[in-house]
Amino acid sequence: MKRLVSLFIAMALVLSLVPAMAFAVDVRTVYLDPASGLDTNDGLSEAKPVKTVAAAYAALSGADAGKVVFLSTLSLSALTNFPATSIPVTLTSKTGAEGISSSKNIYFNGPTTLEKMTLTSRAADGTVLLAGGGHKFTIGENVVTEKTTSYYFSLCGGSNAGDCNGVDLTVKSGTWRNIYIGSHAARTVDGDCAVSLSGMTLTGGVLSAGYQATITGDITVSITDSTISSIYALVNTSAGCVQ
Repeated sequence: MKRLVSLFIAMALVLSLVPAMAFAVDVRTVYLDPASGLDTNDGLSEAKPVKTVAAAYAALSGADAGKVVFLSTLSLSALTNFPATSIPVTLTSKTGAEGISSSKNIYFNGPTTLEKMTLTSRAADGTVLLAGGGHKFTIGENVVTEKTTSYYFSLCGGSNAGDCNGVDLTVKSGTWRNIYIGSHAARTVDGDCAVSLSGMTLTGGVLSAGYQATITGDITVSITDSTISSIYALVNTSAGCVQ
């Protein structure tokens, strides 16, 4: 009887490990140093960072999820497309002071979260977009936004570059000029849009469905503990409802 009880206990212990083993997630951290990194490095330690975004994303190949840690600020002067990815990628920084500085639009081409970093807009005129492209797009905690000229970055759940299926946009920090749920161009969002805003500020611009954008589904917007300067034209001829 003692042997039988021991066998049952051993089997129970083995079975208890199966879910953890089956659902283990490979979250890979890659270090990016645009100032002094080398793309010949593997990027898997702070001592051997890569230099370019392309190399950082390449180092995430085969992982279930990724984190890219900025060790210095990435400065951009041309429209930039981040690499396409099907895994969720979090962009963050070592101290929060590092991040991205840009004078042109930035398009993210996969599920992306930005957190604990500094974003600097150098727009000479008009607005500079950070666009989620219809993927799950999150501005997480401790994102500091700065501007060197007149305007903060604007956010876009869709993309000026093309149509998309649905929008999932969450903003938990930062100061922004505009938030376009669809796009800032004549593009179509063929699906529902969910927007959650908390702990953030919208100043000098609007929260809108998008300039010239068409949204065929429903728009659901949740706003808590935020300052919003203006909400404009959330409902267009195609949208079903707004909450």
